[in-house]
Amino acid sequence: MRKNKDCVCIITQNTRGLKSDDKLQELCATVINRKFFAVCIQETWRTGVSTFELENCVIFNSGLDPNQVKSRRGEQGVAILLSKNAVTSWRSTGSIVHSDLGARIIAVRLIVKDSNSNNVGLFLISAYAPIGNADQNSGIVILKN
Repeated sequence: MRKNKDCVCIITQNTRGLKSDDKLQELCATVINRKFFAVCIQETWRTGVSTFELENCVIFNSGLDPNQVKSRRGEQGVAILLSKNAVTSWRSTGSIVHSDLGARIIAVRLIVKDSNSNNVGLFLISAYAPIGNADQNSGIVILKN
């Protein structure tokens, strides 16, 4: 795989639990070591809306109100982790976090440069919808010629 220095690497991960601060620090260290630009995270199981600043990362979290959690292990929750460079891109757009959309969706707007140094708007969304209880036929579209 050819690496392009003008590219940003954005990954997504269903963590199935990211409740401890140690796990957040480990994730941030991985982002720094692997030079990821941003990470969209699902199923954090963290509650409430919060922002964490760790090392050279910022993590925005949106989860259930603590009074709504029905499971001891936790449930729902999404987050976006931004590297130092992504934080700069986020601040250039006015530093807005859309965390008022529920415990399963969060979004931020970034401005990044393309290979010609033009500004490109990027709306980064971390969301998920569990399918464990879904009807197996739901969401299936069959196209016929």
